[in-house]
Amino acid sequence: MKVSGLNGIGPIQTYRVQAGKQVKERGATEGIAVTRADVVELSPTAQELQVYRARLQELPEIREELVAAIRERVARGEFQVDVQKIVSGIAAEYGTNRDATEIPTVNEG
Repeated sequence: MKVSGLNGIGPIQTYRVQAGKQVKERGATEGIAVTRADVVELSPTAQELQVYRARLQELPEIREELVAAIRERVARGEFQVDVQKIVSGIAAEYGTNRDATEIPTVNEG
């Protein structure tokens, strides 16, 4: 037995049949396909996070007033850097177990 051809079923015809089924399933009216909209329901926690994210977007990236105040203190020589706090912060950020008291201090003079 020899099988030849696809008995009139080609890829284009298959596509048209499938597309026609989808249009019927969507409730086509007068040749216009009606599509259903996707629906997303957010949990109360996700809704709350959206509110916080929106508020965060409203904040300035740089707090100009604070920067100006610090610059004035630096210019007057009143701003003191707490080296131990900086070292502790860096150590905490990078996950080291060293405490700032273990870091030798630098004598300024």
